[in-house]
Amino acid sequence: MTHAPFPPLEDAKPIAPLSARQTAELLPLIWADAKSIGRITGIGRSTLYSLADRGLIKSSSLKERDKLRGKKLFSVPSVLAFIEARATGGQEPAGPAAA
Repeated sequence: MTHAPFPPLEDAKPIAPLSARQTAELLPLIWADAKSIGRITGIGRSTLYSLADRGLIKSSSLKERDKLRGKKLFSVPSVLAFIEARATGGQEPAGPAAA
């Protein structure tokens, strides 16, 4: 069985960018490994594993049964929500003013 060749690039249609609604619908579906999350946020591997173990972020293990190694993925939205929940917002801390 032969497959039809790909159309020439000049005949390719551009891909429309996603709308904000489409992006919001897809965002919860985004998962990444510790290395990628580290590049995005600066959070290290051991910290990610610790946060996941404590239930503060979502993770998923893709390890197959009877295998020693697998792949651990982390939910990007849950990591970003964790960071956002701890953001100070740039407000001055409450309390006595420094003299």
